[in-house]
Amino acid sequence: MIIIFYFIAFLLGYLTISLLVSDKIKLQTTLRACLSLGLGLGLCALLTFLSFLIFNKYSPVIIILLYLAAIAFLLFININKLKKNIKDIFPGHSALKNIRSKDILAFTLWGTLIVCIFLVAKRLPFGRWDAWALYNMKTKFLLFSGSWKDIFRLHWHTQPGYPLLLPFINASAYSFAQKTINSVCFSTAILLSFSCGLLLFGSLKQFTRSSIAFIGSTLLLTNPVYLSLSTAQYADILLAFYLLASITTIIITLQTKDKGFAVLSGLFLGLMTFTKNEGIVFCLILFGLTCLNIIIFNKDAFRSRFKIPAYLLIGLAATAIFTIVFKLFLAPPNPDIFPANVSNASMEFLNFKGLMIVVNFTLKEIVYKGWCFIWPLMIIMFAGNPMKFFRKESSLISVFFICYLLILLFIYLTTINFDLTWRLTSTLQRILFYLLPSALFLGFFAHWRRNDTEQE
Repeated sequence: MIIIFYFIAFLLGYLTISLLVSDKIKLQTTLRACLSLGLGLGLCALLTFLSFLIFNKYSPVIIILLYLAAIAFLLFININKLKKNIKDIFPGHSALKNIRSKDILAFTLWGTLIVCIFLVAKRLPFGRWDAWALYNMKTKFLLFSGSWKDIFRLHWHTQPGYPLLLPFINASAYSFAQKTINSVCFSTAILLSFSCGLLLFGSLKQFTRSSIAFIGSTLLLTNPVYLSLSTAQYADILLAFYLLASITTIIITLQTKDKGFAVLSGLFLGLMTFTKNEGIVFCLILFGLTCLNIIIFNKDAFRSRFKIPAYLLIGLAATAIFTIVFKLFLAPPNPDIFPANVSNASMEFLNFKGLMIVVNFTLKEIVYKGWCFIWPLMIIMFAGNPMKFFRKESSLISVFFICYLLILLFIYLTTINFDLTWRLTSTLQRILFYLLPSALFLGFFAHWRRNDTEQE
């Protein structure tokens, strides 16, 4: 039954994208499918959150009715366009005849990778520490607690102020599945793990050759650390997915100046804010850089330069409003972000010693054997031709990484509630994990983007 939920989520996302995206923009099939699934899962979670806000309880009947109503509405206003585009996802008999041997090989390899992901996930079927102590525990509160708002009164170790997109996705899936909550969380983790790798493939294929896209996505889906953390049932994999989806859709928006695609980019940016607190930072940086890029480098009349940022803001507001409501009216303040004694705190690590601790620990982490030298590969790709990373749309992604890493460095150096080494041990690998898909995309996009090759 959980398959029905995933299909409904995919259909909701697909119909939304079909409504927003112009027929003139040719989206690669895998990219459209992955964006549809990711957008649909996020929208389903927000609709479930809305049902909790309105009725103050878990009601699977209300949740399912909301999904059906949303799909019916989108079908009604989108039916003519849908007839033209449905073949992109469901090819006809003639298209199936054109499947080549390399396509069969690719499907076989993808299938093998899914099996590998399943086997890795099966080693820890209840997830790792933060899964059962935080995300899955909150899912159980949503489903079985007398008052779902008890989540916000839990001990601060459970991070009661953390965004709840993953628990709401799992609660949505549970409304359809005739299984235990642990099975639902397990299945969602496998789906997100593979979908993120497939999204990287589709994103790269949109701009590069198929072979380049396949290499990049295979590097991700065969990486031991990626497989371990993506199946840990953490919200980190959601953040990784929406970050890559936001970057990909923003690049297409910059290239096409399409209003509908700007709205779509904004939707993904807003969803990202409801994954983790880091998603709010990512959203603000990407939104700001995108608006500056369009306003400064657009050759149109000055007033016209604000049209695309306005549509981007519309999409962002449509999904980020749920995060705003959550943060302002429900979630308690995070003592790690806004410590009460910050004015009297001694910044023990805000010095050269602290900087060297961060640098040395980072160097040890990026050469850790579990990464299979994927980060040294990224460094080599950058060092080989740094200018490629600061041309056209690549520059926006590169500046984004620089901004976030500088913010991250500042956060580490101003650590006051923890030992810095312990904090690095607990967080750095997970940070590198959710940055990895987008970093791989940037490296391969900067070096092998199709329009650069054609110009040469």
